[in-house]
Amino acid sequence: MNKKFFFSCFVCILIFFLASTFFYNKQTVIKSENRYVTTFPQLPQKISTSKIKQYFRQVSEFYNDNFPNREEIILTLTAFIPSIKNENISYDKVVIGKDGWIFLGNNYNKTIDKLTGKIYYHNSDNKKYDTNTRCIYYRTIAEKILKHNKEIFFLIGPNKSSIYPEFLPKTVKPAQKTFHDELTQRMRQEGLTIYYPQQDLLQAKEKALLYYVTDTHWNNYGAFIVFINLLSQIDPNFCKVIKEEDFSFIPVKSFAGDLINIGNLIFNDKNYQDNFDVFYKNIPIPTLNSVEKENNGVKIIQSTNPHALINKTVWIIGDSFSVALRPYFSFFFKTMYFMHRNDFHSFADYSDIHADYVIYESVERDF
Repeated sequence: MNKKFFFSCFVCILIFFLASTFFYNKQTVIKSENRYVTTFPQLPQKISTSKIKQYFRQVSEFYNDNFPNREEIILTLTAFIPSIKNENISYDKVVIGKDGWIFLGNNYNKTIDKLTGKIYYHNSDNKKYDTNTRCIYYRTIAEKILKHNKEIFFLIGPNKSSIYPEFLPKTVKPAQKTFHDELTQRMRQEGLTIYYPQQDLLQAKEKALLYYVTDTHWNNYGAFIVFINLLSQIDPNFCKVIKEEDFSFIPVKSFAGDLINIGNLIFNDKNYQDNFDVFYKNIPIPTLNSVEKENNGVKIIQSTNPHALINKTVWIIGDSFSVALRPYFSFFFKTMYFMHRNDFHSFADYSDIHADYVIYESVERDF
């Protein structure tokens, strides 16, 4: 009896696959997930272990997306299990949230695992998340920088999910503490200055959106909130010169952010009121002309403003979160240097840069 049953099941499955192949869906859009069907990847030009793994992941995604009648099967299942409707099939690349909000997925330095408390710094044999090991790492950076510069501030750029958790899907529940809570406490105990602007951003978010709805990063207004509060920590007198009430933010059209591309999604061209032009005393804050230098293959960007209100030099070492910050620093500081964090760690000689303030910025997921 059992053999006949299993044989019948096998025949049914075989017929299903043959029928599915006959009714192969050649559409280029998965309407239920508002995204394009994954295309077959090109072979990597340079061969490495990571590129080979990435290539076969993309091949797997291609076959997952192009499975015959995939969308019809998923829609049928959601009809029987309504609770899974509109939930993410996967959190690897992006997380589809509420009201059109999109968040970065777990493929990027375990963003979701860190958000939900599965990964966190503690006393551990795993050196990557051992509090003491990571603290030594940042202390060594500070010691190198302070040989030729006066002060250093560690700036942690909060993940979008740390500021807008209310737009996450209900299946993603943030932990009560940040994954770096123990690390930042240890760093402060050792005399390192850290600015994690989560509370300042949470207090300001009722005024206007601080992050792009379809992008990973904070927008010009979010960067301003961080800039003005960081200034008060660098020197409270600076905020007597540069006042928050002298700034205005004019909404402009939203754009398709990086998460649209990462998730292979379709942008609906909606205006989310998440993009702004910035004015200081009715004058637009420009992106000043800068000079790009190269030292042993490392790019260093330098801007100079002889009319700056703050006659000081600032050196920003950061990632893509620093892009929206740099116009403020280059406009209000006499001299600004910028170097990407990745370049900084491969750069041996810092003696050419002498800054009053060094801001070492890192997005939260990488800290």
